[in-house]
Amino acid sequence: MPKILIIEDEAAIRRVLTKILSEENDTYEVQEAEDGLSGIELIKDNDFDLVLCDIKMPKMDGVEVLEAAKKIKPETPIVMISGHGDLDTAVNTMRLGAFDNISNCIKNKVPVISGTTGWLDKHHEAIELCEKEKGAFIYASNFSLGVNIFFELN
Repeated sequence: MPKILIIEDEAAIRRVLTKILSEENDTYEVQEAEDGLSGIELIKDNDFDLVLCDIKMPKMDGVEVLEAAKKIKPETPIVMISGHGDLDTAVNTMRLGAFDNISNCIKNKVPVISGTTGWLDKHHEAIELCEKEKGAFIYASNFSLGVNIFFELN
């Protein structure tokens, strides 16, 4: 059973990511941490197959989490999540050992999650649909992880 850790300070984003992953594959065991310090403690005590980590967090930001996690468990793939789409930070985290970066944009209070590795057209289509329908849609795509999800939340 693949184990995934979500490190995200915003509870709503954590719930959305957990929902996406749970609906993608019901064998995923998803754990959550509300800040970087809690996330590092979980990483020390567990072997995760994947860590999704927000970049901007209080107490310990995602870059600090990435650096600490790579010292503790260098084999664990860590995907950084940014709500700001900062290219310099994305490049820096890749240099520090991040497996990938995804952006998490809140557009009209609709979470839209998209990968930075080649799904730009789909990302724009998803945003247009969210704006047109005014619904609560989730779109997630990350080519390198093989994740491509687009569904309506209830």
